[in-house]
Amino acid sequence: IGDRNRTYTVRIACLKVAPSDEDAALILLRSELKRGRNVNLRPVGSDDGTLLARVILIDNQKDIGQSLFQAGLATLSC
Repeated sequence: IGDRNRTYTVRIACLKVAPSDEDAALILLRSELKRGRNVNLRPVGSDDGTLLARVILIDNQKDIGQSLFQAGLATLSC
């Protein structure tokens, strides 16, 4: 995720994606997080320099982690 002059590596907090579901999860993420789409990052911590955060779309308040979970592409881990 990036802003005008920085790029952040973000891992969605409290989710685990099975290796068999990674491709479908990436397709969902790319469809929801298109370039120029505004998001709100709600940090919950960091892991080895990677931000752990909830990712919320600003325009409709959709939680991306919940979208992955509801689509059956991820499990909750905390």
